[in-house]
Amino acid sequence: MVSALIIFSTTAPAQELDAPLPVDSATDAEIEPALLPANNWNDPTVEVDHVEPPLPTAEGSEVFTSPDEEAREVSPMPRRFRYAISVDVRGVYDDNVTLSRGANRRDDFYIAIAPQVTAGVGDVLERQENFISLNYAPTGLFFFDNSEFSTIEQVGRMEGQWRINRVTLGLSQDFQSVQSSNLGVANTTGGFSNQANLDIGGRRRVIHYSTHFTASAPITGKTSLRAAAHYSITDPEDLIGSETLSGSLGVDYRLGPKVGAGLHFTGGKYFVDDPSPDQTFQQINVLADYELTGKLSATGSAGIEFRQSDIGNNAHVSPVFAFGIGYAPFDGTQIDVSATRRTLNSATAAGQDFTSTQLVVTARQRFLQRIYATLSAGYQEQSYFSTISGVRTNREDNYYFIAPGFDVRLTSFWFAGAFYTHRANDSSVDFFSFDTNQYGVRTTFRF
Repeated sequence: MVSALIIFSTTAPAQELDAPLPVDSATDAEIEPALLPANNWNDPTVEVDHVEPPLPTAEGSEVFTSPDEEAREVSPMPRRFRYAISVDVRGVYDDNVTLSRGANRRDDFYIAIAPQVTAGVGDVLERQENFISLNYAPTGLFFFDNSEFSTIEQVGRMEGQWRINRVTLGLSQDFQSVQSSNLGVANTTGGFSNQANLDIGGRRRVIHYSTHFTASAPITGKTSLRAAAHYSITDPEDLIGSETLSGSLGVDYRLGPKVGAGLHFTGGKYFVDDPSPDQTFQQINVLADYELTGKLSATGSAGIEFRQSDIGNNAHVSPVFAFGIGYAPFDGTQIDVSATRRTLNSATAAGQDFTSTQLVVTARQRFLQRIYATLSAGYQEQSYFSTISGVRTNREDNYYFIAPGFDVRLTSFWFAGAFYTHRANDSSVDFFSFDTNQYGVRTTFRF
């Protein structure tokens, strides 16, 4: 896979936000790590497989504070050791817990209990100096009528950074064990994570490991050299798993205090379980960033991706992009827009990959300092193609969701609210089509 990727970024100095909290029974292979800073979101060297990246926030700018963010905030006192503990409890009625049609469709009420622990030593907030951090978020799901669906999901990350003279080294390890089925509605207090795994559908355990190493060093006052290595494993239960190994090398250049650019080269290999073939990829990435205003931040990438299959002469070319915009026009108002397009290995269709194009818009508003309203909506399109000569495919999926919610800050450590989500998928393969509604209440405690 060769990828010519251009990244345009307008970022105001901003405080980095963590990724959304873990989701309900709807979690799946595209789940985002709970409480995990999305440091690799706009790094084209990271092949994240089925992990869907969250919308990034630039470092340093004042950010709209929702109860969700406050519940995840690491203790702000100026000390070397920082920690945060929270517990989220949700009660949800879902009229289609299996994401099925016809006789296989089941409704149920379930309770989700999701404690979270975050601890770190060093510069865990600014991330300019040495630090090490650990995040762990298990979720217990307890179904009333379909007790066989009850499960424990786990999401965790360990991350560290070391500065040795002029060289900065970084290492992160992610782990996810989730029950792939529904789309997780909202996080604890209004944020929404679009995590419907359209490729798998139904209920399926998915385990994912990911290791990412980075190294950077200045060459001159404006130029720096950056290298990265990435390894990941995606293991869906009884389906087609895959491994990814990649490395990259690039040069970054600061054109001015608000403008930067870079050129990165990446190569690697996808190792896919039989009967699907392995694949090789290469990337050429052009990066740029630009700071606009204190209220508006944006990052973006666009390019072309090339893949080669180890069987036959199959090669695939597809546009790829990743855009994120954060806008805070007024105090207490936050609007986020993200759009991505990328290519992934199919876990259900032998000898096939698919391109996934996704758009998500989220608006959050604070009222009277205690009430928080959120509205999220999104669209996702998946188009399948063959990686083996002579194999035909015609699967197309078109998915959308809408998710309003509100929360009230009862005390400095206690939040409560309610949410609703409607989502539907129209697939050319009827088995993967569905529509479903979720109605829920939630409460969050932070310590």
